[in-house]
Order: sequence, then structure tokens, then C-alpha cells
Amino acid sequence: MDIQCLICDYHGIMAPVESVPSFPMHRCPSCRLEFCYPMPADTRQYESAYQGDKQSLGQEAAEYEGRVNLSAKILQEDMSWPVVSSFLTSPQLAVLRDLKKRIPSGALVLDIGCGTGLFLMALRLRGYDPAGSDCSDTALRPAREAGFRVWADDLKGLASKQIAPQAVVLFEVIEHVPDPVGFLKQIREIFPAAYVYVSTPSPQRRQLIEHKPRESWDFPPHHVTRWTPSTLRLVFQKAGFTQAAVHLFPPPPGTFSGSGLGRLLPWIGLAQEQVAVSSGGRVAEDVIPRVRNAYKIHSLKKFFYRPFSWLAYWKGITDISMLGIGHPSSKGSLPCAS
Repeated sequence: MDIQCLICDYHGIMAPVESVPSFPMHRCPSCRLEFCYPMPADTRQYESAYQGDKQSLGQEAAEYEGRVNLSAKILQEDMSWPVVSSFLTSPQLAVLRDLKKRIPSGALVLDIGCGTGLFLMALRLRGYDPAGSDCSDTALRPAREAGFRVWADDLKGLASKQIAPQAVVLFEVIEHVPDPVGFLKQIREIFPAAYVYVSTPSPQRRQLIEHKPRESWDFPPHHVTRWTPSTLRLVFQKAGFTQAAVHLFPPPPGTFSGSGLGRLLPWIGLAQEQVAVSSGGRVAEDVIPRVRNAYKIHSLKKFFYRPFSWLAYWKGITDISMLGIGHPSSKGSLPCAS
């Protein structure tokens, strides 16, 4: 079957490399991007999942309603930065470190695909002016109730807001987008002065390096593209960014608990109880004390397992996600990294 690659100039035969019912995945023989063809593009399934429809996204859908309820409790609490930081991913922490070097305190940062708004809370705690958008209005409820500026808008709707962020972040968004080049190009054109940060699952994460079955969320209709460091750099280039960098991270120290040396420290595994959500989407009444206690255990895990994390990174195993950075053309050069 002749197919046009989503990001490079290749147009030709691509045999399916993997398939789930109705959603064959193809790999471009030129750039190695994997993508679904034909492409599903219905974001309404996420709104249904956040509202508690257990059929909309398969087994992952059960998590969405609970995520809204948990976030609603957390965003109403006076959480300290160390506790909030324990919820953040490696790319999110890296973005916050990078923002400190590039934009002033109080600057507007726009989180596209912000979900329930936990990263907005982190931005506020670090002194920035956060705003967010998401395709699900239900997901935005906790952030809206906590006083954040959030909109259930697409890029066209955001353009009408007349906002001028100095940075735009998109965590685990691009793998859901059917036209990634057009999407990033539109962001660059609407917000020409903004640094653009994009995280997406890494092909070198432990699950894949150890040849375990691919996670169910990394198939269509959840994810419609799969990225490598080189394709992530390429999509920034095709979208018109003159400078781009891609960063990989060591796997989190907590990845190693429960196996090997982790069996000697079973009590550290209690940190896995951070998200106390039942299958019905209800949150335990004592969830906030449990979250604060889990942070203490999380800190111990980081201390004990950090050497194993860096050893795994040395062997080529990365964190679950990688981070790409697109640099606004008016702000000088950005060194490329892998």
C-alpha cells in the first residue's frame, strides 16, 4: 500500500508492522516514524472517559474519572513544592529547570493538554503564570475550581484568546495528534516568541528494551504515532523551528523496587499506594495524608535506587518519556542534544 509519511518526504509502500482491530500501524522506511493508517481522530472518547464511560478507551478509561476526583482534592490543598514535585515526570521536572534559565518569573506558560491541571499547580509554585487547555472540559474541572485559567479549546480557539505565552508545554500530546507537523507549525505561528516543549514515550523505555509486551496505551486509538529521538527532532524541523533538542532521562529510581535488591526493602513499595482511587473512580477520604506519607517513602526510594537508575541509563534504558524542545527563532541558538 502506498502511504505518505506524516513527517518526512517519503511516499511509497509501507507494510503494516503491527495491528490492532481496525488500526494498522506502519513504519516509514525512511525516517522510522510509526503511525496509524488510516488515522482515527476522535477526541470525544477522552471526554467520555473522564466522565466515567468505561467503554470509551478500554481498560485505561477506568483511570480517568478517578484522576479527576484525585486532582480535585490535591489542587484544593496547600501542598509544598517537594510533595508536588513527587507527582511530576522527568520531562516535567526538566522543563521547570529549563524555564528557570530562559524566561523570567511571572511569565505566562501555556500547558496544552493540561488534563486535570497538576502541572499548572507546579508552575504556580515555581513563580510562573500558568494557563492550560484540554480537549476534555470534564478533565479541566479541578483546575478551574482551583482558580486556574483553563479552556476546553483547540488551537484555533486559543489563538482567539490573545495571550502571549513565553513557553508552551505539551506533555504526552503529540502521539495523539493525526497531523503532528501541522499541529506544531500552528503553535509556532500562533505563539512565535514561545519555547515549545514536547514530551512523548521513549522507544528506549525499560518495557521495550527488555522485550516485554508493549503497553496497551501505546496502541491506537490511544496513541496514533510512535516516536524516536531522530523523528522528534525532524518534526520540529518540518514545523519550521530552526533549532531543536531532544533529551532522554534515566529511568526513575522507583522503577527498580520490587525486584532484585528491591526485595530486601519491601516496605519502600508502599509508595505505590500514592493514588488511592477505587475502580469506581472514588477517592479515599484519607487520600491527602496518604499522599504526604507516600512522598516521604518516595524520597527514600530515590536515595536507595538512584545508582541502579544511572546504571540502567548507561546500558541504554531510559525513562518512559523523552523531551523535545523547539526554540523560537528570535531568541538565538539552542544546542542540539540526544
